[in-house]
Amino acid sequence: MSRFTAALVALALALGARESLAACPVGLAVKVDNDLPGSGYSEVKPENWESHNVDACHGTYRYLSQYIGDRTRKGKAIWQPRITVAGFYEVTASYRGSVNRTNDADYTLYDDKGLVARASVDQSASSGCTRKAVGTAFCAVGGACRLVLDGDDGKSDAADEATFVLKACEVPDAGVPDAGVPDAGVPDASMPDAATPGQPDAGVPDASMPDASRPESREAGTDTGPPPPNGADASSTPRPLGEPRTLAPPDDEGGCSSSGGTRGAPAGSALLVGSALLLGSRRRRR
Repeated sequence: MSRFTAALVALALALGARESLAACPVGLAVKVDNDLPGSGYSEVKPENWESHNVDACHGTYRYLSQYIGDRTRKGKAIWQPRITVAGFYEVTASYRGSVNRTNDADYTLYDDKGLVARASVDQSASSGCTRKAVGTAFCAVGGACRLVLDGDDGKSDAADEATFVLKACEVPDAGVPDAGVPDAGVPDASMPDAATPGQPDAGVPDASMPDASRPESREAGTDTGPPPPNGADASSTPRPLGEPRTLAPPDDEGGCSSSGGTRGAPAGSALLVGSALLLGSRRRRR
């Protein structure tokens, strides 16, 4: 694409990004809690979980009790948010810290891109409402991103509110101009031009072709006809094209010249002079 088109594309992408940011409510908090019906909280072996409200982060909290259910103090707490804006969310778990809690609370964070993050938290190292950032997950609208607390160690895991805070929205990939497409405004370096060595220039004579200045070529206007007849001077200057041949004047006496058959006036005159001298000498003898 041309530079002008590339500039328009860049502008469109910038405007699109601005609109996307306006439509992405960064900081949006989605809360999931056992006291918020329909928020996405659920449990595995709910009979082993008990509620308490002392030092809770929100309403009441849940913990695995050794006095109810199968008394194994094993079960899972699951926080699966209702997402309305797809994006990357920072996930924070909360619980009531106490010496009665487990020192190895196993959290697993699943996102909608197939990524899994795990964290182990010592819930016995604090007291009261405690919040811990577990990780960041991409959550899609209608997806299955979730935080899971697996109470599998037989100790008392506690579960309270989980918060999903939007940090960034997913921006669709607008693509990159194809580098293999030549720019209409930039000459293709792979194509030879008039100045490329080895390519004949339409305005420069080809050095491989003879021209008028080379000795092996004939001059313009010279006779290119058949060679001169036998006896003619081959070293004479060629006759210009179109110039008529000069013929010798006919011999009045019809005689032949001694020059090889060319008739001319000087040979006839010499013959007459010689005859006159002969006649004169005969008369004197008489």
